[in-house]
Amino acid sequence: MIIKNCYDSHLHWQGIGSFKCRLNLSEVKSLNELNNLSPSKQNYRSNWLLGHGWNKSIFNDSKSPVKYLDKLYPETPVYFTSHDIHCVWLNSTAIKALGINNKAWMSEFSEYIDILDGEFTGLFYDLAKDNIDKKLPKYTSDQVREHLLIAQDELIKAGITHIRDLTCSQEQLNQALKLEVNNQLLIAADLFFKLNTFDELDQHIANVLSFKTKQINKLKVKGVKVFIDGALGSGGALLTSCYLDNSNGFKLFSDAQLEEIIKKCFANNLEVAFHAIGDQPSLDVCKILLKLKKEGITGKVHLEHVQILTDECINLINELNIVCHMQPQHWCSDKDWLHKKIPKEALNNIFRWADLEKKQIELFFGSDAPVENLSIGNLLKCLGESAKNGISPLKNDIMKYISYPGRSPVKSETYLDSDLNVDKVVINDKVVYQA
Repeated sequence: MIIKNCYDSHLHWQGIGSFKCRLNLSEVKSLNELNNLSPSKQNYRSNWLLGHGWNKSIFNDSKSPVKYLDKLYPETPVYFTSHDIHCVWLNSTAIKALGINNKAWMSEFSEYIDILDGEFTGLFYDLAKDNIDKKLPKYTSDQVREHLLIAQDELIKAGITHIRDLTCSQEQLNQALKLEVNNQLLIAADLFFKLNTFDELDQHIANVLSFKTKQINKLKVKGVKVFIDGALGSGGALLTSCYLDNSNGFKLFSDAQLEEIIKKCFANNLEVAFHAIGDQPSLDVCKILLKLKKEGITGKVHLEHVQILTDECINLINELNIVCHMQPQHWCSDKDWLHKKIPKEALNNIFRWADLEKKQIELFFGSDAPVENLSIGNLLKCLGESAKNGISPLKNDIMKYISYPGRSPVKSETYLDSDLNVDKVVINDKVVYQA
């Protein structure tokens, strides 16, 4: 199989590189196994130990994970992200260094933290995690540039030459521009900048507009990324129904705020991408867009993940010409526990890429790396496996969903062998990877 301009439509470029430098927790099956890990120098950010990849099942009956980290690392601040990146696990030294152990902070982020007997358990989700991230020691410019190069190497080995990055930052853009100027940038990237809070909206848009003036050749600043809900695994994805435990997730921005975000992005010719895993956020966005369309306000909108979609929402997506981005690897990761988490009516509406295809809705696939493995072969295998397990298969040529849709200065061919492993990658007539 040969894929021209192989495209990953949803990933986190610097995250791929920075997470490769973190302590790998993906194989840890219990708290006791943490004792066997040996952190190296590259796992540190200043004096902070960073790790990634744990699953909540390792806690078993432990109600206060912070205490276990305190035993292992009594003096070093520890920051360990979960597999889905929506939760961070801290020790007491980290909590003290961040200055968050106070009633005001706990009250502001009460929906996004686990508390037991008035004390932190060490687990912080979504908005609370975002606030914590801002307080961490910053990576140096050299580290950011190194992360981008590490990620580029991983991307090319995975056969991917065109990316859509959903969490770009000013420093990342600056370093990516340096890579291009120094002829070190091989891939092409469309860039979206994450909006953290509504209060930052005006300044955020001003920043993104200033970034657009810097773009050259292989880098294109596209617009703004907005998280609306969380992940299914942590119970943060917002459902129109309820989870089996009677919760239904959370919403990070109100409808009024979402409408204002959309209007200001459209007014400045910026695309807007919404993280919407549950079915409720997608429906909310569609209804807002329908209202604005009647007022003559239109623009380009992307829905990210859309792991659960109702018929009503699919019809609206079609009417509103919204672009959808899905990740088949999430089906492989979630299939064994979804039936224990969400009700039957929600299960009937999961991973509906075939229904989007039937409506001829613009659709692209990505990996969500580093949340999932960066592998075009694995993506294709997950599509095949899902079709054998009750998820309606696609009918069209798969190339439509994994090839970059626009014009690009990067012309590439990715060669896969019969087992869907990458055999060779050619960029602009030059072999850049050979297995």
